[in-house]
Amino acid sequence: MRLKFRYTLCIIIILSSILITPWTIKNAYITRGYGAIGGEYLLIPFALVIVMVILAIAKDLDNYKIYKEIDIEEELSYDTKNHI
Repeated sequence: MRLKFRYTLCIIIILSSILITPWTIKNAYITRGYGAIGGEYLLIPFALVIVMVILAIAKDLDNYKIYKEIDIEEELSYDTKNHI
C-alpha cells in the first residue's frame, strides 16, 4: 500500500465513525426508551483500533519487503563469491 492511500483510508475510517456516532446514539436511545451509555460510544475507539492495526500491518509488510530484498541481495552476492 502506498503511504498516501494508507493515511487516506485511516482518515476515512475515523471520520466515518465520528459522523455515524451521533446517529447510533440517537437510535440506541429510541430503541431503549431511555438514555444510557452503551456500546454505541465505543464506535470511535474501535475505529481508532482498526486504524492502528492497519498501520501496524502495513508497516510490518513494508519491513518484510525490505528485509526480503536485503536477503535476496545477500544470497546473490554470496553465490557470486562462491562461484568465482
